[in-house]
Amino acid sequence: MCIIKQFVKDDLPNSNQNNNDQSEPSLDKRFANRPHLRRRLLLIADMIDEAVAEGCTVHEAEARAMEQIRKLGQEVLTDWAQKSEPQMRQAAQSENRKLINYGKKKR
Repeated sequence: MCIIKQFVKDDLPNSNQNNNDQSEPSLDKRFANRPHLRRRLLLIADMIDEAVAEGCTVHEAEARAMEQIRKLGQEVLTDWAQKSEPQMRQAAQSENRKLINYGKKKR
């Protein structure tokens, strides 16, 4: 335990230090344009509190956390795809004028 303890930094950064550092915006500011991701992060925090209150085992808490992290990852990728798709489509169409817009076939 002594060997591990020297490599583990278990103290949290001083909250005043983060407020003075303007180069790093708060999570609220970072997720202001992504409310669905912010909600997922809040759900993860609530889930951790519930697991502790219920007296879950470590394995149960880990399983719950991993499921929420997986869902967060899916939402992050979906968000990225939705924001990058128009730019990628425009770049592809400018590269090859024969490309057409995606859409349902008309009869």
